Amino acid sequence: MVFLVNLTTEHTGHEDSALDHAKGLATLLAVSKSLVASLSTEKILQATVDGVSTLAGFGTAAVYLLEGEMLHLWATSPPLSSEFPDDLRDSPVAQHPHIKSAIESAAPVLVFDSRAAQLTPAELSAVQKRDLRTLLYLPLIAETEVMGALIVGSVGEPSPISDEKVDLCYTLANLAALAVKNARLYSARMSYAAELERTLIERKRAEQEREKLKEQLHQSRKMDAIGQLAGGIAHDFNNQLNGILGFAEILKYELRDERLRQFAGNIITYAERSADLTKQLLAFSRKACVKTVEV
Repeated sequence: MVFLVNLTTEHTGHEDSALDHAKGLATLLAVSKSLVASLSTEKILQATVDGVSTLAGFGTAAVYLLEGEMLHLWATSPPLSSEFPDDLRDSPVAQHPHIKSAIESAAPVLVFDSRAAQLTPAELSAVQKRDLRTLLYLPLIAETEVMGALIVGSVGEPSPISDEKVDLCYTLANLAALAVKNARLYSARMSYAAELERTLIERKRAEQEREKLKEQLHQSRKMDAIGQLAGGIAHDFNNQLNGILGFAEILKYELRDERLRQFAGNIITYAERSADLTKQLLAFSRKACVKTVEV
């Protein structure tokens, strides 16, 4: 009878382990789908901290991204209160040796009980603010690029975590790193495309302006040519009219026949009107030349 009870107990233990494994894989799959579906760094990292908390069975998680030698806090689960110090949201990576160790070793770092661990003032401050006990530090590394670190921790009391759960959390961290890198690449491509579009629009506008100036220059040269031609014709024609007027005046003075004198007077009148037209033509030619100079 005892033998049967032991078998039943062992069988139940295997079922529980298999069930936990299945739940862990289901959670990992669900979070992975949300990571792949998003191109927003904020949404990716929020889904990551929410998912890793569920995977580890802990009460809290946070993710930091590296910006040079600084760590910037991007997302937490649950969300931080407004009283959380700004110096813990952005701090040098050197002040967080456990995060630095996970990043440099490219492997998870586990602190079972924060009260028994040697922590820097920055680490101790963060731990005390959230009452963290067990801490799992996971590097965010996409291929060879170090993105930051994912931290999951128990609240209030230490909590053991199996190697299998550590592996699942580490897998999620790697997926999150790849998703963040993809989001950044997409953002960079979009920025490049927008900049390229602005450049093309500016180039097209410059080309249109160049064509407009080219047309204006062409028109001004045409006006200059017309003005010079008109001026030359008007000048020559005016010289001819001066001769006609001169001879008409002499003819009118010499003639005694009143009817012929009237004819001579008509010649003078029409010649003077023609002279007025030539003056207008000369004025036009001068204006055309002035406009050409202005262009």
